[in-house]
Amino acid sequence: MNKSSATLWVAVAMLLADCSGKFVKEKQLDALNRNLIGVYKASTDIDIGNGKSLPKGDMVCLYASSTEKDSVKLYAYPYREVREEVLPSNVLYMFKEDFGSKKFDQQVFEKKISERFSRVEGEEAYCRK
Repeated sequence: MNKSSATLWVAVAMLLADCSGKFVKEKQLDALNRNLIGVYKASTDIDIGNGKSLPKGDMVCLYASSTEKDSVKLYAYPYREVREEVLPSNVLYMFKEDFGSKKFDQQVFEKKISERFSRVEGEEAYCRK
């Protein structure tokens, strides 16, 4: 294999690695969702699209999702409901451009969450999966 062929293969491998990865790796997402277990109260009205909002004071459970290579989403659902039985609301959608390094930063994400929600102590059992 000559030098130009090797360089081409390295470039192709790097491109494929970049295209196949999620913005938030599975281990990071699992850790983040473990940290999110608990009940939260909306600190402000939160736009959830289609002219609807999650009213200030609503109590919800939260979980994060990242199925794309350039974004992370935060979903909320009523805290006394079973997650698989309700339609969750997307309450935060961040793209890699929202992070200074263009890489997922859990502290930046958690700061955005804390601007919208406060944790309600003593209600963790309602949001366990």
